[in-house]
Amino acid sequence: MNPIYTGGRILAGRELIYASCDNRIVVFDPTQNKQVSAIVHPNEEIVNFCLSNSETLLVTFTNNYLLRLLDAQTHRELNLIKINKHFVLDLAFSPGDKHLAVGCVNSVVRIYSTTTFKQTHEYRKHRFSVRRVEWHPDANRLQLASLDEEANFLVFDYVLNQVVYSVTDFGRNFIFTDSGKTVVSCDRNIKVWSYSNCQLLHTFKLGDRDIDTLCLINIDQAGEERGAAPSGLLFGG
Repeated sequence: MNPIYTGGRILAGRELIYASCDNRIVVFDPTQNKQVSAIVHPNEEIVNFCLSNSETLLVTFTNNYLLRLLDAQTHRELNLIKINKHFVLDLAFSPGDKHLAVGCVNSVVRIYSTTTFKQTHEYRKHRFSVRRVEWHPDANRLQLASLDEEANFLVFDYVLNQVVYSVTDFGRNFIFTDSGKTVVSCDRNIKVWSYSNCQLLHTFKLGDRDIDTLCLINIDQAGEERGAAPSGLLFGG
């Protein structure tokens, strides 16, 4: 298999893999072992991007502070805005893809409507760069979790427009489990938290190296249907 990118973010959809490199996002089909398309922003560098949950929308952020909403299938530009001169460190679509959350280097979390591409909410509760944003998987909750570079974890309620949870020393990264009942975070350890009260449930000590990446995976086993609940946790430094 030839390399499809030399740096940048990589995201796996249900059938395709998306990887950013310089001014393009390469779309790769692993079943055909080849590149099937590419999204190109001439004379710009794609700093970050995100694929929607339905895989119908894709958003990019470039080094000239442009946020673009694209049709993920046709790559047609649906909307474009220029945000203030603060780099976007992470992006996340809400369940149902109606809202887009943006975590910025200036400690601000912004939320945009994907219909109008106008800002609907802005949170200034972090004091450090926001490196990670992720919506709770339950669409009925409309709650957004964020993590800054000093390991402060906050949960914003979109409807109440306020912080409902706040935890310090949370970790370097986090993911929700599929049910949303627990949150897994990492630093030099793997930590499992109850989402209902943000209490630490388990700590797994792994050594003296920092862990940066977390991913829930399905491990096919005899007699189990494909697509069953995640049965493993993949992590790396």
